[in-house]
Amino acid sequence: MTKLERTTFESSRATEYFDARQLSALTGVPREEFLSVCLKELADNALDACEMAGVAPEISVTVEYEEGGLCRLVVSDNGPGMPSELIDKILDYNKRVSDKMAYRSPTRGAQGNALKTIIGIPYSLGSHEPLVITARGVRHIIRPRVDPGGHVHVSHVKAEENGAGFPGTRVEVAITAEEAKERQDFDPRHWVRSFAAFNPHATLPYQG
Repeated sequence: MTKLERTTFESSRATEYFDARQLSALTGVPREEFLSVCLKELADNALDACEMAGVAPEISVTVEYEEGGLCRLVVSDNGPGMPSELIDKILDYNKRVSDKMAYRSPTRGAQGNALKTIIGIPYSLGSHEPLVITARGVRHIIRPRVDPGGHVHVSHVKAEENGAGFPGTRVEVAITAEEAKERQDFDPRHWVRSFAAFNPHATLPYQG
């Protein structure tokens, strides 16, 4: 009798962050709400950063539809700014990086590792525009891709920003405008009003 030999295959779970179906499982929402996830988690992170630094939060939200067919979401804050070393760690998809591992707030940071998710969401929706983080005088240009073998590769280019005195962190997320308008259940004004209601100590200007 011939012995059946089984072959065991291994794959990285990092790809979960770049596949729409698996991102829905990670975030608990359908893909139509991915942009809302990005806005909520970025605003959560910005509020946390300001409060931990002891400054009154000023969180700016901008949504732009560009001629090139892109919807660009920009969230910036007046906190201390993300250090480059932290961004390097976040881009390692083999590790979990979070300051919320030991606790969870009922209203903020439910994912605890949200920036990894936000980097993956545009790719999962078909956008190959980079995610850009500007903090502490450095502009981080981040382009992820998943190869046919299921391995995640992240291009991370750092450049000095002319506005070296820029306070806080600025994050730019871009997806195709068609995806944003036709498939996304996205109402940024609703989110800004909600954040303002629950965080009366914060200033939240919106432009869109």
